[in-house]
Amino acid sequence: MKASAKLTIPRMFSDATGECRFNQTEIPLVIKEYAPPASPVAVSTPMETGQCVFIRIPPGWVGVQDPSPQGS
Repeated sequence: MKASAKLTIPRMFSDATGECRFNQTEIPLVIKEYAPPASPVAVSTPMETGQCVFIRIPPGWVGVQDPSPQGS
């Protein structure tokens, strides 16, 4: 693993007229001990968010439906 890396993610935002737009943004990562005794991992600096969730699900993954804790 490199001493530093970057994570490229999609970014959704509103332009000056309120229209939804998309582009990509890069988040710098550095290798550090984040959860010892696990091996060092590539991690970003903390950033403020209102709400944010990233999930990567492997191909073919099937799970049992679970209701959202927020309700519907």
